[in-house]
Amino acid sequence: MGKRKERSINYTSKSFVMVRALRITAIYFVFGSTWIILSDVFMNRYSELQLDVIFFSIAKGLFYVTVTAGLIYWLIYGAFKEAEHAIVKLRENEILFRTVFNQAPVGIAIGKLDKSGNISDNIYMVNPQLEDIIGWTAEEFKRKKWERIVPPEDRRKEADIAEKLLSGKADRFRFEKRYIKPDGSIVWADTIITRLNLDNDEGEHYLRIVQDITDRKKVEDALFESERSKSVLLSNLPGMAYRCKYDRDWTMQFVSESCYELTGYKPESYINNRDLSFNDSIAPEYRDYLWDRWFTTLRENRLFQVEYEIITADGKRKWVLEIGQGVFDANGNVEALEGIIIDISDRKEKELELEYLSEHDPLTDLYNRRYLENKLETGLKETPDKKRAMILLSLTDISAISLTYGYAVSDKIIRELADKLKELTNPDRELYHLSYKQYAFCYENYGDPDELAEFSQQVLDVFRSIPLLQIVGCGIGVLQIDKYNFDVDTIIKYNAIASENATKNLAFGYAFFEDDLVARLDREAAIKEELIR
Repeated sequence: MGKRKERSINYTSKSFVMVRALRITAIYFVFGSTWIILSDVFMNRYSELQLDVIFFSIAKGLFYVTVTAGLIYWLIYGAFKEAEHAIVKLRENEILFRTVFNQAPVGIAIGKLDKSGNISDNIYMVNPQLEDIIGWTAEEFKRKKWERIVPPEDRRKEADIAEKLLSGKADRFRFEKRYIKPDGSIVWADTIITRLNLDNDEGEHYLRIVQDITDRKKVEDALFESERSKSVLLSNLPGMAYRCKYDRDWTMQFVSESCYELTGYKPESYINNRDLSFNDSIAPEYRDYLWDRWFTTLRENRLFQVEYEIITADGKRKWVLEIGQGVFDANGNVEALEGIIIDISDRKEKELELEYLSEHDPLTDLYNRRYLENKLETGLKETPDKKRAMILLSLTDISAISLTYGYAVSDKIIRELADKLKELTNPDRELYHLSYKQYAFCYENYGDPDELAEFSQQVLDVFRSIPLLQIVGCGIGVLQIDKYNFDVDTIIKYNAIASENATKNLAFGYAFFEDDLVARLDREAAIKEELIR
């Protein structure tokens, strides 16, 4: 069913009064005329006496007056009742309108449109909420020019709206705009302007509905500034920020623009694994390691921080530092992972360079004493029963070459010797450069002492193959590590003693460390001390 159309009656209009008056007059005229005609005809036909005529005429007149008076009373009474009902209804509507208008949670203003396009200087109704929002009273709205309330840059827009409302191009507009409060501050409002169709001849009217959104705009501005700052920060990171799923592919949901500089791939290439997954960019040897580290980190709800290598779009390797954390839902389930991945290639290169220098001799590029000590300590702890021996080579007087030919020549001899000794290495025999005049072989899985003696002889042959070393001399100490329960410092110390003992009587020789060697040397030192006294 369609909606019932409510009849609208204007009880004060001239047309309504005229129609009601004509209706009453017509009824009275028809009824009265009919009665008179019929009564006269009857009297003329049946009455013969004059007295009867008089009484009948009087009765007729009284009856006529009574009936017509009642009819007129009924008509007028009905008209007044209908008018009274309309007035009550009008009063109720007025009360409802005023209540809604004054108590509405939004600002409301009603004004007129003029042909000049002025939409704001003809406001004649303002509700209290609009006064509170903009800060001007209703009287001030009526007196002041709208230019005092609307910023200059917004006035042109209001003029355009007025023109479209007047021309009928549009009946309703909604937009966000600013208003100037009495103290000069700005209030933002969501504004609706709609055309009002009133049944009068007083021109075009419009309705303005205003809702304060200043707090929302502040939040939006703060959010915009936050996003801008975040964007600036992310664009200047030496790596990339990310949000990804907790899966084997590390499926990316967000990747910052600096991703391209880090990986050589555009951010959109990683989003939802469009072209490749981030796991594809991780060096293969780190993939399982990273999965295990994330699993442990999430289980313990800690910060994730790991260094690893990635492979860029052009096939190069880069060292990165990833710092991240898990994002959990209310039930403690992992929703996503968030963090940053920073390029640390330069730092890592320097670290690796420093680490290399700390473990290698700069002259010969061989592992140094520090590396040997660390390896021996680790080996003695992890495999204490493994057969090991140290063969230590000591150049007796390398300074003789330096003084005779210069340090450049002696350095060259040291490098040449190192290159020749490298030819004797294998997985079980590693060569170390302990000091300028000392080398050492760490010999693992040897068969018996004879094998060590034979190898020592090969080393001496290498020395003899370099002519200038003939004037230097070389002693080799051999210590079977698995035979003694020595610590690393003691191993090197006693091996050095054995190498010195090897050149006691010969320029080139080797000697095994024996249990009585230290005691014998101590006795000799004591005798010398007594002789000096």
